[in-house]
Amino acid sequence: MAQSSSNSPQEGYSHEATVAAIISYYELLARVHPDSVSSLEYPPPGGWPQITPESFSILGRNDIVIELMRHIPYFTDDRITFMKSTTPRNFAGESFCRRTHEASRIYNEEPRPIPQDRIGANPGYAPEGEGEPIPSSMFTLAVLAQEQEEGYDILLDTEHNIVIVVRVGEEFPPGWPPVPPDANHIKWDRDDEDEAEGEEEDGSDGDDSEDSEEDVDLYLLGHDWRYSPTYRIDTFFKMCQEQWRVMNWMPKMEWVGQTHEEYLFEESDSNTDRCTGLRRKIMREAGWPGTGEQIGLGWDKAKAEKEMVELI
Repeated sequence: MAQSSSNSPQEGYSHEATVAAIISYYELLARVHPDSVSSLEYPPPGGWPQITPESFSILGRNDIVIELMRHIPYFTDDRITFMKSTTPRNFAGESFCRRTHEASRIYNEEPRPIPQDRIGANPGYAPEGEGEPIPSSMFTLAVLAQEQEEGYDILLDTEHNIVIVVRVGEEFPPGWPPVPPDANHIKWDRDDEDEAEGEEEDGSDGDDSEDSEEDVDLYLLGHDWRYSPTYRIDTFFKMCQEQWRVMNWMPKMEWVGQTHEEYLFEESDSNTDRCTGLRRKIMREAGWPGTGEQIGLGWDKAKAEKEMVELI
C-alpha cells in the first residue's frame, strides 16, 4: 500500500503552500540545469487563462486540481529533468491546450454521457497493463521522459495532500528512499476487491501471507501507484531539494536532459572522468550548492557546464 510508518496527524491540502513548494523546486531546477533548457514561464496574476474546468473537462480532474494547474509555472523545454529520466508536465503549452480544448468541447457537447473509461482519467499517465485509474483529485506533475525505459512518474493528490513516487521500469535504485515516506496510510478504492481476489487465488485468508502489509517491500512492487511510496507534499519537495544539494542528483550538462542519480557512494581520488566523484568535484569547484539561502544561488553554472562538456 501507499503508506508510511508515521503516526502523526496529516495536515490538510493548501493551495498556496503547494504552489509555493512547486515554484521553489522549479526555480532550483532552473538554477541547476543548463540555461538552454531552463526557461520557466510563470502564470499571469489570475492564473493561466487557457486552463479552466470547462476547457480541461476531458481530463476528468476536479476543480481543485484545475486551480492548481492554473497557478503553477511550467518549463517550455521538455528536456528539463524533474528527477532522473523524469520530465515535468506542461499543461499550459499551446499544443497540449489545443488538443485538450477540442476534446473537451466535443465531450461537453455530447448529448449522451461518455463512458468513464473514455474520459481522461489519467492525464499523461498510463499505468502498465491494467493499472487502476487515478482519482479526479490527482494529476501527474511529472512523467517518464521520452525515449527512457526507467525513471519515475510523480503523482500529486490534492485530497490527501500527498505526492506518490511511482517507479517505472527497473526497481528503485540502491539507497532508495533517501527519506522514508511519511504520509499516513491511505486505503484506495478497489483495495478490498484486490485483496479479496488475491486471497481467493492463493487459497489463504491473508493473515500469514508473505505479502502481508507488514512484510511487503514498497520499493520492489512495480508500477501500481496504489502501492508506491507516498510523501506529504511539503516533505517530498524538501527531499528533492536536499538530493540536489548533497549531489545525490546531479545534472549531466554534457548530455542535456539527463540527470545522474546515486545514493550510495564513497568518494575517492581514484575516480575516473566518468564517475560520480569527478562530477561532484566539478560542481563543488564551481561553488555548488551556492552561497545564498536558496540552493544553487551564486554558483558558477557556466564553469561547471564547460568542464562537464569537456568530459565527453
